[in-house]
Amino acid sequence: MTATSKIVVIVEGPDGAGKTSLARDIAERLGAAYVHHGPYQRVRGIARLYVESMLPALLGYQAVVLDRSWLSEAPYSTACRNGADRLGVVGVRMLDRLALRCGAVVVRCDPGWDAVAATYRRRVEYLTTSAQLANVYDAYRTLRTAVPIVTYDYTRTHAAMVLDKIMSKHGKRHFLSQQSAGQWSASIAIVGDSGDSIGDTDVLYRWPFAAFDDDNNGAWLTAVIEDAGIEEGALFWTSAQDLDERDAPHLAAKQVIALGADAEKRLDEIGVEYRRCVHPVFRNSASLVDALKRGVTIR
Repeated sequence: MTATSKIVVIVEGPDGAGKTSLARDIAERLGAAYVHHGPYQRVRGIARLYVESMLPALLGYQAVVLDRSWLSEAPYSTACRNGADRLGVVGVRMLDRLALRCGAVVVRCDPGWDAVAATYRRRVEYLTTSAQLANVYDAYRTLRTAVPIVTYDYTRTHAAMVLDKIMSKHGKRHFLSQQSAGQWSASIAIVGDSGDSIGDTDVLYRWPFAAFDDDNNGAWLTAVIEDAGIEEGALFWTSAQDLDERDAPHLAAKQVIALGADAEKRLDEIGVEYRRCVHPVFRNSASLVDALKRGVTIR
């Protein structure tokens, strides 16, 4: 049996929604690593903290349960950082991309406003006013992520039932032998020449178009795709260097976009049809956007 990544479960919601109790329960049931994130008031390079917490799952060692994640950045930015979102849409998309490699599921804790407010009044919380809490609560009700979401209400259900929902909702986990990320069942595959340059100095960081150094093609390309209205869940990302004939059936069911000569050569060798696009290093997005729009419905 070919080894795969392990599942990532992301538990999110406002203060007082029952996140930590649920996250610890799920981690115990799954035999997973439990990681609590936040508030990280003065941390720089915060994206790498989130990536590193997923490494056991990304590398196939152990499932991971995250008690808060990058998805809390936007809801809490207005309440706690004067609107400063340290990741932005591009950062969130790249982190979602890696989580999807692990068949991730988000559990949104929402027992209703009355229950959240009552818990907030009984104990010290991260937020300092009920107005802040209301803003965060509202933001979570419109959470934007490519990762599938299930909702948990601790006043009506229990952790075992949530775990059943997680197991029925999670996506296919990727093979460890392949540098890939994103949605396995996506309609479009983007094949790059190799992993981002950070892989040259960090051997554990080998996934395509999801690096967080200051100057990388992945961030630029993600911004182009976002501006074009293409959802992250429509994309599967991989590197040419790991492809072989066993990957051909999976790729053949998708619209394949080749970025660069190495990608084109490898796809020719394994007999997969593709559309040629300019490599992102040249910062010319026209051919890529055109190819993407031929394959998906624009949001």
